[in-house]
Amino acid sequence: MAPDWLRRAFGWWGRGHARKLILQGLDGLRVSGLAEAQAELGRRPLIFAANHSAWWDGVLMVALNERLGADSRVLMDAERMKAFPWFQAFGAMPLDRTATGKSHADLAAAAAHLQGPGRCLWIFPQGKHRSPNLRPLGLRRGVQVVSEATEAAVIPVSIRYEFQELAVPGAYVHFGPPVEPGPALLTRLEDALIQGLDQLTASLDAPEPPLELIFAGRPPGGLGSAALRRIWNLFARGGHRA
Repeated sequence: MAPDWLRRAFGWWGRGHARKLILQGLDGLRVSGLAEAQAELGRRPLIFAANHSAWWDGVLMVALNERLGADSRVLMDAERMKAFPWFQAFGAMPLDRTATGKSHADLAAAAAHLQGPGRCLWIFPQGKHRSPNLRPLGLRRGVQVVSEATEAAVIPVSIRYEFQELAVPGAYVHFGPPVEPGPALLTRLEDALIQGLDQLTASLDAPEPPLELIFAGRPPGGLGSAALRRIWNLFARGGHRA
């Protein structure tokens, strides 16, 4: 177990690094439903269940969790966690899927964190990268196991990456209403995630997209284009005077 000072140091660095990655590699991070999720988190512990379509998902989770101000944990494949042990600084907990007994023990350890308001557990219930356009989503039972053990509600977190005006995609995230624990939770969660994905797609064509820009991304055209624009304007004005 890493000492607390090391966790804090890596956590501080990682949050700054996540913002830098978004600034340099994405056309911003835009979100809907964040305020509602934050208010719900202030009332009770929650599970945030997100679809998993890209490497960027982990970066977004760090940035979103900073905005939520939550005491969070995230389930991470045990083998992958061995390769990236510093993810513990962001609350990563191992999930060993090689045997049912091991996975249940890991899920129980994660569930123990959900005691009181302000605490949350992030889960990517697909367990691997899948296109957000594939149906069914292929959700695994881990999220249901934790919800049943803790009676925690599940917040569906729908994530899309879309190209618009720039050569890099923008990240779009929707926090849906809570899916309460109970029968057919996986079916209800899948429906909610798909509804959120469809809502994100529709918002791209809205006259005024109902999405909040919480982290800006790469400037349009980049620094090279800005320099070329200045040179062009300088000589264009000179040519006009001639």
